[in-house]
Amino acid sequence: MVGSKRGDHRNLYNECNFFSRTNLMKAIRLILIFLVGGALIYFTHKSKYQSFFFDAVISMFLFFLAGILLLWSVVKDLKNYQSNKQLLNFATTMTAVLFALIIMVMEHNINKNFDKPTLIEVFYNGDYNGAGIDFKTDGTYIFDISALGLTNFQYGTYKISGDKIVIDKINLDGVVVTNLLEVRNQQVQYQDSTRSELYLYQVSNTGVVIDNTFEFRVVVDNRREKSRSSEYTRARL
Repeated sequence: MVGSKRGDHRNLYNECNFFSRTNLMKAIRLILIFLVGGALIYFTHKSKYQSFFFDAVISMFLFFLAGILLLWSVVKDLKNYQSNKQLLNFATTMTAVLFALIIMVMEHNINKNFDKPTLIEVFYNGDYNGAGIDFKTDGTYIFDISALGLTNFQYGTYKISGDKIVIDKINLDGVVVTNLLEVRNQQVQYQDSTRSELYLYQVSNTGVVIDNTFEFRVVVDNRREKSRSSEYTRARL
């Protein structure tokens, strides 16, 4: 009888010890999932407004860790579910999947802004820096300024009439210092010839080009294509 009771106590102790270790490991996995998932959400949100080489490296490392954590959670949760058949065992796996879904939605929304069709795209190329504005066909734009591997983004809306563009901000990172812009021809001297190219200028209320401001070369101009598409649509109607 005494030996039987000791055996029962030993089995109960072992079961308690097993569940204690299981809960501890589950808590550790949850903490790691929240840390890695939270960090990935932060860097994903940051990438909408800023891009930096080292941030990309850190994000890749975090995605690698997230994959390991997800695989670890699935294996352990399946093993625990086979022991007691409780769906609560998949809490860590579902938490990891939830973080993954949130990050996927964020990435989709960020890429959706960049993937919109372009109406006009302009760019200024400095010695070690650059700036550009991507005017989308839906009346939004993305302004970016880059230097030494670091790129900052700003978003806004605009209205266009012919060659004149009015944006919603009067200052874009000190590069654009007015909300009035205008596309004009400029004669550019090359070694063998002179060519007429389109540039975007910053102008005053009277249409005068503002002195000492950045001039952007037009690298994409789809205004005629959009005009032809609109005329084709009206003709069909």
